[in-house]
Amino acid sequence: MSLTSYQHVLALVHLEDNHLSAEIDLTEAQSQEKRNCALALRHMEAYCEYDPQSAGIHPVTDLDRRALERQRWEHEHLNQRHASAIRVLREQQARQLKQRGQAQEEEMRSLAPKQTKELEELESSFRSTEARLEELGAERRRRLVTRWDIAVKIWKRRRVVAGQMSLPYPIQGIEWPLQLDGQDGY
Repeated sequence: MSLTSYQHVLALVHLEDNHLSAEIDLTEAQSQEKRNCALALRHMEAYCEYDPQSAGIHPVTDLDRRALERQRWEHEHLNQRHASAIRVLREQQARQLKQRGQAQEEEMRSLAPKQTKELEELESSFRSTEARLEELGAERRRRLVTRWDIAVKIWKRRRVVAGQMSLPYPIQGIEWPLQLDGQDGY
């Protein structure tokens, strides 16, 4: 996974976390609103059901009764309003996710040529490094073979100087294999 893809995934996770937080906050606010609405309805019902003749404190007017009916209607339709608010929130969130996804796709499309160029540069660098390593290996093999040949000649010369007989067979030089165990070079 590339760094950009990882950043995109993190951005989407962060956005989804924000969406969940917003939905939780909305449902908590709606729960509080339900409690407040129920409390207001109980108080209005108690106020309107009060018998003014027993204590004579306040008369209930038509305006009070209309306010009670409006409160009852609001209480009855509160769940629908809340469901609608949640639908709107989820639609906004879906739109945000879609926009984020489109922006990320556009960014990936814009980065594709750069990525292709970088891959080509890496391959070129790898090929040049591989060529340098092959040259270095060939040079080291050449030096090792030369040292071996010199060491054999010195050893033969010492045997002749020491008066020992020469060997009845020639000492072969090193033959460096091009492939070891089915692998090229090393």
